[in-house]
Amino acid sequence: MPPMGGRPAGRARLSASAALPDGSRVARRPNLYDVAREAGVSHQTVSRVVNGHPGVLPATRARVRAAIAVVGYRPNSAARALVTRRSGAIGIISARSPVFGRMSTVLAVQEAAREAGLSAGIHSLSPADLARGPVDAEQLTDGVDGVVVIASWDPLAAVGAELAAFVPTVIVGRPAGSAPPGVCTVSIDQEAGARAAVAHLAGLGHRRILHIGGPSTFSDARTREAGYRSEMAGRGLPTLAVPRGDWTAESGYAIGRRLPPDDIPDAVFVANDLMALGFLRALRERDIDVPGDISVVGFDDVAGSAFFDPPLTTVRPDYTGLGRRAVAALEARLAGGAGAVAVGVGEAAEVPDAGLRPELVVRASTAAATGRAAVVGF
Repeated sequence: MPPMGGRPAGRARLSASAALPDGSRVARRPNLYDVAREAGVSHQTVSRVVNGHPGVLPATRARVRAAIAVVGYRPNSAARALVTRRSGAIGIISARSPVFGRMSTVLAVQEAAREAGLSAGIHSLSPADLARGPVDAEQLTDGVDGVVVIASWDPLAAVGAELAAFVPTVIVGRPAGSAPPGVCTVSIDQEAGARAAVAHLAGLGHRRILHIGGPSTFSDARTREAGYRSEMAGRGLPTLAVPRGDWTAESGYAIGRRLPPDDIPDAVFVANDLMALGFLRALRERDIDVPGDISVVGFDDVAGSAFFDPPLTTVRPDYTGLGRRAVAALEARLAGGAGAVAVGVGEAAEVPDAGLRPELVVRASTAAATGRAAVVGF
């Protein structure tokens, strides 16, 4: 099937050549006019799409981007910078960590930036980097139009506030209203995800539900715990003391080994899948059956969680949607808008970020209460 615009892809690519005096042809770099012919629009419209200008209909923008892919057009960044006073590059700032949620968010923002025609460089900061003193905000913002800070970890939220003094900044992973004035936030609705996990366990008849929390220096851990406490209180169920891990399977395993044999809960909601994996291993070593004796739910839906033993019931955040929302928010700010959420192409409004609601994925690690114990992970 030919692409939008009616021309076969081959013809569009052949047009990207130039005639020499002897009549032969030499390949040249595709330009705006090639894209315009392929998309059936004016070259001015292509320019507006490439440079992120407002006023282009979503369908037209999609057609132009499809044509860009067909002809293999790559914007000339130097020329674009002269016209727009923008580099077309953004920075992504994250903690140096292999934690699934954080890395998934980084990759989602990077992909969303690519879809928007932006290049994205990644800077990772470790606790040691921050311990050496204040970050070099000028270095982190050099050559970029704006930054997206993956800031569930508290120290990175503070870095985001510093960077906002230099370039437009979007902070990902903080609840709405938690950022300084002038800095917008986008987030997953962690509390709603936690409440869904607890509601699932309670709906199966479990009453003594334990929550295994993440580190208290992470807003993700705090909001997931808040969701646990809120849902338990709303159902008239007692909250139990919250043991904390460090997001790793090893810490979940250690917590599972420490559970008193005479005080096993009915169910457990774990703050992420990796800790749930370690917790499951500890239960198996103690001959505690999942889900026969205890039910377990996790958060993140990491790759492979469907192949845990047993397959893990978990909460699946929309990391792809989060990345797109972050880049849309940054583009809105670069275009002069102040809102946290882009509500149309090139249009921004001061809409509070309600957070993207995660999805509960039910698998074999949870079952109806039998009067014995049950475990859930996040």
